[in-house]
Amino acid sequence: MFMLNHINKLKDNALHLNSLRKFVTNKTFFNAIRVGFKLKILTKPLSGNVLVLSPHPDDDVFGCGGTIKIHTESNDSVTVLYFTNGGNKSRRFEAEQACQLLGVKKTIFWNYDDNQIKDSKKTVEDLVEIISKTNPKTIYVPSFTDPHPDHFLVSLIFRRSLEKVIFTGQIFSYEVWQPVYANRLICIDSVVNSKKEAIKAHESQLNNRSYYFAILGLNKYRAGMHSIGEYAEGFFACNKELYLELTKNI
Repeated sequence: MFMLNHINKLKDNALHLNSLRKFVTNKTFFNAIRVGFKLKILTKPLSGNVLVLSPHPDDDVFGCGGTIKIHTESNDSVTVLYFTNGGNKSRRFEAEQACQLLGVKKTIFWNYDDNQIKDSKKTVEDLVEIISKTNPKTIYVPSFTDPHPDHFLVSLIFRRSLEKVIFTGQIFSYEVWQPVYANRLICIDSVVNSKKEAIKAHESQLNNRSYYFAILGLNKYRAGMHSIGEYAEGFFACNKELYLELTKNI
């Protein structure tokens, strides 16, 4: 069993490295940077309906919990879609508690088992339907350079859905398992206490790994390196057309 898990992890790492190579050598990416697609500091996220794609019942909080709280305080309608159940029954309860702390009132649970998300025609069609119904101005999704296989698969399913749906808003790729190339930073000092409590709501996960200090450390790094307060969340933001172009070979 150990050897099988080790082999599977090597396969996942190889897949990620190949995907990352295709991204960082993408001419479209460098052309976008050259013409001014550089870092912008936002005092608040874009207003309007929001859809958050969360592979597991904690990624939303870790990646963009502060930004979600700013959205809900601005009376933006936020819907969070959880792809997996996280491996045990307590995870849904923890996610619901965290959403309550962040002011999120609309949640959808697909209840796939971890590492069992289906990249199928039905999954894509279901996501297309959710995007159409929620009519978001902003979609938050794990970065397509994220090394976690479930995170990468969610970004891939999202890409396939984008090809089939009308979407004129912005895509904000968030960071969890590794930093993204960030061209947007949002200071979350005013809501960081809510994010801290939302992270703590995922008690079962904090017993396994030091997510609390890791995520908040990343947020402090983002803010400190650009002198925009104590905590900030970083994103790679772009429109549908650029997202599809950047990810077409992934």
